[in-house]
Amino acid sequence: GFCHRTGPRVRVREVSGVDLVAALLILSASVLTVLWRQVLRVRLSYKREENDDALFVELSFCRRLLLYRLDVPVIRLTGCHGFPPWVESSLTGQGGSARTHVKREKRYLTGWLKHFLRHPSRLVEILGDLRRFRRHYHGFIHHLAVHTHCERFYWHTRIGVSDPAVTAVAAGFLWNLKYQTLASMGLRSVRMTATPDVRVVASFDREWLGFEFDCIFAVTAGHVIRAGLETLASYRKGAAESG
Repeated sequence: GFCHRTGPRVRVREVSGVDLVAALLILSASVLTVLWRQVLRVRLSYKREENDDALFVELSFCRRLLLYRLDVPVIRLTGCHGFPPWVESSLTGQGGSARTHVKREKRYLTGWLKHFLRHPSRLVEILGDLRRFRRHYHGFIHHLAVHTHCERFYWHTRIGVSDPAVTAVAAGFLWNLKYQTLASMGLRSVRMTATPDVRVVASFDREWLGFEFDCIFAVTAGHVIRAGLETLASYRKGAAESG
């Protein structure tokens, strides 16, 4: 007869619920670790050339794998009415245009003032909420600033008015403003990884106002998450103490 030889038996181990949960936890921890170290870049760019304005904010993540750009419409001042002066402005974007209505805004503001005069306690509550929000916001920004790198700081300005003396004074004022901005970033512990490119050009031969600003900030996603969690914990603690 025939002799049938059988090989070693393979034991198939059933996957239990505990093993599945452990595998999912390990996978989640690995993904979270990778995302924690990814860099979030925020680019702010504004350019003004005579009467043309362009402003946008760009967010990139995972080496520009995720990219979002927001083109911000620029508000233009179109007039000033009455006393005290009430500014009229217009806004133009991709979705259309809008213009302020002075009479409607005055009625709206007058209504709010009457409401707060009748209920001053409501105004006190709003001011208290604003103070708490400012305190938590400053804590969030401070934590991020410590771990933020500035990879690009480009700020060029060209200015000229009819009077050369006024042009010189305006150029000096702009230099002082830019110096104060850089000093403020240093006080907030924002680290520069690139040399700032800052210039002010005085145009004595023509009236001109040109402005170009381009800045890139980088911070890891882990520090953003940590700052958000600490701010949330501080907010809950303050709410519990205030009752």
